Amino acid sequence: MQGHGNSNSAKEYEFIDEEITEGKYLYRLKQIDNDGKFSYSNEVEVELNVLPTEYVLYQNYPNPFNPSTTIKFGLQNDSKVTLVVFNILGEKVAVLINQVMAAGYHNYHFNGKELSSGVYYYAIRAGDFSQNRKMILMR
Repeated sequence: MQGHGNSNSAKEYEFIDEEITEGKYLYRLKQIDNDGKFSYSNEVEVELNVLPTEYVLYQNYPNPFNPSTTIKFGLQNDSKVTLVVFNILGEKVAVLINQVMAAGYHNYHFNGKELSSGVYYYAIRAGDFSQNRKMILMR
């Protein structure tokens, strides 16, 4: 974000961190002078304790991917979770998660280095919730 240049009056800046989930985050500003010298502000701590209001399975990112991608999902309650990958024929190629997990947002980093290029589906089951999404591995 660009500053306001030379100024004798107070200025306000805004930053929206869109890729965060529950947890503790530290932020600070870096002030760069015209001569290249810089200094940092004091850190500001922000803690998010946001729980999902419903079960959700997000689209993996990146998609297409090579060879790894991130699968994000949200659990409204503590739940027994299974996260499985299937090939285009419906054959199970990987069981990523098969355990009880706490309510909240979760990320699973999937590495498809053992798989060939193609279309795959990932499916989640948590409590009464189930959903599938498509992902593409491109080499």
